[in-house]
Formats: sequence, structure tokens, C-alpha cells
Amino acid sequence: FIFLTTEFRIFRVKFNAMRLEETDVVFALKDGVLTHISSVESGLECGCVCAGCGTKMVAKKGQIKAHHFAHLNAECEHAYESMVHYICKMSFLEIRKFKLPRYIDNRHKDNYGFYLDELLLNLENFDIEVEYKYNEIIADVAVLRNGDPVLFIEIANTHFIDEFKLKKLKQYKISCIEIDVSRFHVEFEYLPSNMANW
Repeated sequence: FIFLTTEFRIFRVKFNAMRLEETDVVFALKDGVLTHISSVESGLECGCVCAGCGTKMVAKKGQIKAHHFAHLNAECEHAYESMVHYICKMSFLEIRKFKLPRYIDNRHKDNYGFYLDELLLNLENFDIEVEYKYNEIIADVAVLRNGDPVLFIEIANTHFIDEFKLKKLKQYKISCIEIDVSRFHVEFEYLPSNMANW
């Protein structure tokens, strides 16, 4: 973990998988908790809202199509993306260990460049906060030591770190891992308890 706090780096991690259709929303918020379609009543009785826009959802549990949530009298272009983003962010409240892939930075003209082998991050002795506001920026996930941020984790689906946030991260000297989930799909029936493997 030392290398992350002594020198600023941004790591981008990509998942390579096919993506489902935007209508395949199988999770929604019920009383503030992300809930799978199989755990709720059919129709409006589900009592769920969209994780992205907050609109009431209808649980569609018919005989022909796969069970899924749909918006009630509204359209939301980002319901699927918001669901994936929300799942990933909230999973870090439980994840305490996860691996970063091997990283090679060949931007330097020497023969070696910067190299890191696969790395296990152990966050067991750190505090984790979701949607953490730090000065002008908000991190999807913040790893804190004694109340101070030492690492930000950004979940990128359609919105990646922009120039403003990148400039601020460098200014504040806070390391960041950006996880690209734009090509990932949710095909499991229940929210996995071990999101690190996912």
C-alpha cells in the first residue's frame, strides 16, 4: 500500500465481458437497500425505486420475459448503468481485500519503465466511505486512515475521470483506482456476497 501513498498514480482496471441490454434491470432500491427482483412482490407492491433516478419501479414478473424492473410512467436512460454503479460502490463497504492487476508504465524512455506485479490491497485496518466529498470533488469510494483519505476508488461506467477531477487528484496527491465496468454485465440471480471475485 505504501507505493499508493508515496507517489501519485491512477490505475485503470478494465473488465472484459459482454453487456446486457439496458432493460435488464434486476436490482432496485427497497427502503434504501439494493434488492433483487426475486425478493419482491410483483407490480407496484414491490415498493422499489430506481437506483439512478429515484423513480418508482414496477416489478415485472410474467411468464414470457425474464423478470425485471421497469420505471413507472417515466424513462431513465441510465437505469442499468446506475444499478451496476451502485452495486459496485456499495460492495466496497464489505470488501476488505482485493487484487490489482499487473501494471506496466512504459512512458519513460529508459529500458525499465515503471512496473508493478499483481498486488493485493488489504483494507482491513482502514475506514471506507461511499460518495465521499473532499473539497471540490466527490469520490465514489474513499479509503480513509485516521479520517484522512489515502485512496479513492472510482467506478467508471459511462463517466470516467475528467480533466478537472484528474487535476484535483494530482493537486491533493491522493492516489486513485478507476475500475471500468462499462463492458460488464450483471447475470447473477442474487447479489454476490463476495463482490471482490465479481
